[in-house]
Amino acid sequence: AAVALANLRTSAGLERTVVDRTAEARSAQAQAEQRAGELALINSIQQGVGAKLDFQGIVNLVGDTLRRVFGSEDLSIRWWDAQADTLEQLYGVEHGQHLPKRAPWPVNKRNQPLMRLLHEGVGGYYGTHAEQTAAGLGGAVPGTDWCLSIIAAPIRGSQRVLGFMLIENHEREHAFGEADLRVLSTIGATLGQALENARLFDETQRRNAELAVINRIQQAVGAALDFQAIVDAVGDELCRVFAGTDLAIWWWDEPRDEALNLFAAYRGERKR
Repeated sequence: AAVALANLRTSAGLERTVVDRTAEARSAQAQAEQRAGELALINSIQQGVGAKLDFQGIVNLVGDTLRRVFGSEDLSIRWWDAQADTLEQLYGVEHGQHLPKRAPWPVNKRNQPLMRLLHEGVGGYYGTHAEQTAAGLGGAVPGTDWCLSIIAAPIRGSQRVLGFMLIENHEREHAFGEADLRVLSTIGATLGQALENARLFDETQRRNAELAVINRIQQAVGAALDFQAIVDAVGDELCRVFAGTDLAIWWWDEPRDEALNLFAAYRGERKR
């Protein structure tokens, strides 16, 4: 009887061990599959971002991808002007509708999670109204409804936080977790580097265009020795640069205290 009971206990122990090991293996497999999915998402965004040099094009790509992956129709990507301490919405969708462009607004310094996000680069997620209230987020902005769950992650540049991404869920509580924050933060770092590069590229292109205009005007001025010919050369070039606009060049005759109109164009068409 003792031997039988010992064998039975050993058998039961082995069965429990097998069950535990099986559960651990399934959990590890699920984690591996989740991690593989995260890496695939990050890689797809990195490839898409690498193919676009346009600043707003990069923002739109990331916003559209995140909406599809997180199944959310409420997503915002916001840019932080650290010098002016204002926020600008680069991408905003609320209940599936793209929000119109709005003027930048001041940072709410009483919003502690927001201040940590911008100055320390610490994101977070809040799964209930109570958690949001306890964090100091308050309720809904007037004219909107209060989401059940919310998550935010920083957009990191090479030197500082450039902005943040915000996703809301109005259908269920605890919609986001640590894995979501990890993925969103990684995407935020990728987005930050891409936006810095895009802005630098745009500034370089704009500067090159400015130098090209200045060079053409200098060449035209150098070739025209006549007073009015120089005015005409500058006016014609500016009309090409600012196509379709009204343009005038005036000369102040100081002895006569009179302003003389030397060049005039209306909607890009020369009038004088």
